[in-house]
Amino acid sequence: MTAILSLLFAFIIFLLFLSLTIVWLTRPVFFIDKDSVSISSEEEKLKEHVHFLCNTPAPRNYQHPTSMQLVVQYIQDKFSEYGYQIIKQQYEADGMYYSNVIAFYGNEGSEERVVIGAHYDVFGDYPGADDNASGIAGLLEIARLLQKYQPKLPYAIELVAYANEERPFFKTDKMGSAIHAQSLLQEDTSIKVMVCLEMIGYFSDEINSQGYPLPFMDLLYPNRGNYISLVGSFGNHMTIGQFKSRMKEASSLPVYSINAPTGIKGLDSSDHRNYWDVGYNAIMVTNTSYYRNPNYHTADDTPDTLDYERMKHTVDGVYWAVINL
Repeated sequence: MTAILSLLFAFIIFLLFLSLTIVWLTRPVFFIDKDSVSISSEEEKLKEHVHFLCNTPAPRNYQHPTSMQLVVQYIQDKFSEYGYQIIKQQYEADGMYYSNVIAFYGNEGSEERVVIGAHYDVFGDYPGADDNASGIAGLLEIARLLQKYQPKLPYAIELVAYANEERPFFKTDKMGSAIHAQSLLQEDTSIKVMVCLEMIGYFSDEINSQGYPLPFMDLLYPNRGNYISLVGSFGNHMTIGQFKSRMKEASSLPVYSINAPTGIKGLDSSDHRNYWDVGYNAIMVTNTSYYRNPNYHTADDTPDTLDYERMKHTVDGVYWAVINL
């Protein structure tokens, strides 16, 4: 009898540990209040931005500086149109000069900031609609929503379009986001959270259209790629939980999340990694990239493959989350 009780106790402890681990990883949200939310981004504006970025004379990568500059000018013009003052953070990489484009909402002198960022460059000579024209489109639409609704916030919001997320600069100190993160660190800037918009335009309702880096994850997450995902480090599960709750208040799109060690493939594969590296709280908003989108880093990553309605819901959710942290 004692042995049976010991085994039962051990099994209960195992189930408790497993349950707590799942809660830690996935941060489930049970109670949502949508009554006070009345915002709406515009699908047509998202399409406009994506189409421009995907139709430069040459692909917008480091090998085509003229196209990179056209994109920088486009982003500057849109920020200016929405009422922002622009800062160009220029830096040198391999003998060429590149620019991050920065705009502020609120008081730059606020003690805390929220950073929202997306990279505008593309891998290879491909259109890069999802990767990452979709992220830039989302960034610009959030910038427009901020000026439209003008929320009063106790923190500033810094909107940043990054150069050089893609190879050969990926995982080097010449990523635009690495330059930006280091500049914040040197200025001793207090960052509430950095939000990275990385591939937010591709969705699928097909069964088994969603993959995962580890086999057991398909037991915890859907097999259809019809949701948006929040990716956090192992230590920022509280931020992820709050961000997810706020997104769900403003959007009907399913939102899932993961807090896990950064060594899992894909979890640090964008600009948020550079903020983690210097100790800042950062999350990635993503459709999970190559775990879902078969057009990733190919000529088929075109504007017509994106789901702009769900992309709009993603933008609505992110906007609502960043003004209610």
